[in-house]
Formats: sequence, C-alpha cells, structure tokens
Amino acid sequence: MTMSLGVSQVQEGLSPIQTLLQVNPEVKAAILRVKAQEEAIKISGVLPDPKFELTTAFAPVETRNGPIENQFMLGQKFPLWGKLNRQEKIAVKKHNLAELILLKTELKVVNEFETNLAKLHRIQNSLIILDNYIRELESFRKIALSQYSTGKGLTQHPILKLQIEQTLIRSKTNDLQSELETVNQSLNRLFDGVMDSTFIMNSRVRNLLEGLSNYWSLGINSNPEFLASMVNEEIATLKRELNEKLNYPDLTTGITYTVVGPTELGGAVSSGKDALGVKIGINLPIWFKRNRARVESARQMELSVQEKTLDIKNRLEAKVESLSKDLDEINETISLYQNRLIPEVEQMLSSAYAAYETGRISFLDLLDSERMAVNLQLEFERVKSKQLIVEANLNQTIGILEPKEL
Repeated sequence: MTMSLGVSQVQEGLSPIQTLLQVNPEVKAAILRVKAQEEAIKISGVLPDPKFELTTAFAPVETRNGPIENQFMLGQKFPLWGKLNRQEKIAVKKHNLAELILLKTELKVVNEFETNLAKLHRIQNSLIILDNYIRELESFRKIALSQYSTGKGLTQHPILKLQIEQTLIRSKTNDLQSELETVNQSLNRLFDGVMDSTFIMNSRVRNLLEGLSNYWSLGINSNPEFLASMVNEEIATLKRELNEKLNYPDLTTGITYTVVGPTELGGAVSSGKDALGVKIGINLPIWFKRNRARVESARQMELSVQEKTLDIKNRLEAKVESLSKDLDEINETISLYQNRLIPEVEQMLSSAYAAYETGRISFLDLLDSERMAVNLQLEFERVKSKQLIVEANLNQTIGILEPKEL
C-alpha cells in the first residue's frame, strides 16, 4: 500500500517531523486538551456565584408593621484562608501538566515515525541487495546450464543448488515486502494519510546528538514524564493544603429585603413599611472525623506521588544508561563492519572471481562467497537500522524533541 499524497493539506516547506506534528490525530488531541485546560484556569480561583432567594408566605406573618408577604435575599460566599488562591494554582499546574503530556505525546509520535523510518530504509536497502543477488544467481544459473550442456559440468548439482538458493531469496524478498506493507501502514496512520511516501523516503532519522558522545550528561531533566510527575507533586501539595483550609469556615454576606403588606390600625389602613437588612454568616465545619480523613487522604496521596517521582527518575536514568551502553556497542559493531568486514568481504569476492576464472575454485565455492557477502550486507543493514532505533529511543527518553534545543 502506498501512502496517499496530501501535502497540500499542510504547509509546504516543512520537514517530515514538523508535518507529522501538525497532522497527527494523537498530537492534535493533546493540543486540544492543553487549550481546554487553559480555559479551565479562567474558572478557577474565582468567587462562587451569588445566591438569590425569594421567600413567599402562604399565610403572611403578622407583625407590628404589617404582614410579611415576601422576602428577598441576595448573598455571596467568600472562601477564606487562601482557598481560592490554591484552586487557581492547581488549575495553572494542571495546564502545565497538559503541556508536558503534549510534549510526551509528540516525543512518542516522533519516536514511532523514526523507528518506522529506520525499518523502511533497512527494508528498501535489503530489497535492493537481494534484487542484485537474484540477478547474480540468474547469471550463475545460465553459466551452469551452459557448462552442463557442453559437458563441462559433470552433474546438475550446481544447477539445483542455484534453483534452491533463488527460491530462498524470493521467500526472503516476499517476507520483506510484507514487512514493508506493515511499515507503510504504520506511517500512513501516523500522518493521517496526508503524506507522500516519496517525501518520507527522502528523509532520514535525525542523529540528534551528532558530535556529542556523552548522552548521560543530558540526563532526564527534559523528560516530560519525569517533569509531569514533579508537577503532580506540586498539585498534590496544593490539594493537601486546600483540604487543610477546608477545615476552616467561610464567610457569607448578603442583604435582605422584606416586603410588608398594608395593616389596619385604629380603623385606618396604612401601607406597610418594607425592611432592608444585612445578613452575615459562616459555615461550621464541625465534622472533625470527616475533616481529618480528608486531610489524611490528601497527605497520603502527596507521599504516593513523591514515591512515584522517585521511581520514574530511577527507571528513566537506568534506561538512559542502558541505551547509551547499547549504542556504544552498536557503534563499535558498525565500525567493525566499515573498517574490517566490508573491505575484507569485497576483497574476498574479488579474489573468488579471479580464482574461478582461472579454475582454481569451483562454481559452488564462488556461490558460497557470494552468499556470504550478501548475508554480511543484510546484517550490516540490520545493525544500522538498530543503531537508528536505539538513537530514537534515547532521544525520546532524554526528552529532546528538536535538535535546536541543544
């Protein structure tokens, strides 16, 4: 399956990663969560809505000034002791948390892209190697058939061995084609079907830390999971403080307006005198067992988040160290291939062809040399792909999204 062309749907001139972060549905969902949390700040730390009450008497209460017919009350609750301030701070921290979740999502999506891109390059290069090998085998088969028909080849053994080798290579090619289909589907999903496969193939996995061998020095100070856990610690502390403040009363003030109906006094009817009053009250958080349980629950949650932060820190540091060691070993292997194995196998092939032309080695010996060279090339492609995948995993674990951040 080829990826659909939809570059016009995004800004031209963007790199594949920049385009990915614009069109990926998971990233767009995280961006919307950030915007939603930004709006939530505006409704946090503000006074609750005023309360309006109307009391109507079915049987008016007679007073000296006349019967009370209706009573209106407008009141406002004022949370005290810094409760509103902490509510607003919690909302701000949750917005920071949403931004870190967005960064974590971006890192995850970019890692998936780079991992699939590394696989894509390995598969494409491996297919080219196998295609060239199949061409070589076909030429070998023609030579073997010619030798057998002219009597130079005593048996059909070389021909049969070549046919078996061709079948095995075609099987490997089919497996790679199937793997290529899976990788293309994954890339198509990441780009939401708006990216051209040719554009992706022309890109490469970024070596974020080119020229910088000490990955460990960067640590995990930019890792969003670690930073998010630290923000969660701050939120837990604010919630614990807020629950402690909820044990203290709040102030409620308001005004009342009482409508007094007409009254009859000494045979004469006079209009009632309406009354305007002031209301002041406080709530009484007297259920001490509930209050203590609420604060203790918040305190235990605070301790739990602190322990989780420590666990995340230890786990990520161990992962960075492990990936760094893996990368060092892979780099040594690549150096071994480039400086020794590849030159040696090229020299071996050249020597084998020369020996075959002079009759010093058999046709099957030449085939074995060719097979060894092809397997070495395929293994080298696998090691290079593994290097890029480990680098991508290390980039994600460190928490660096763009090279400019260095």
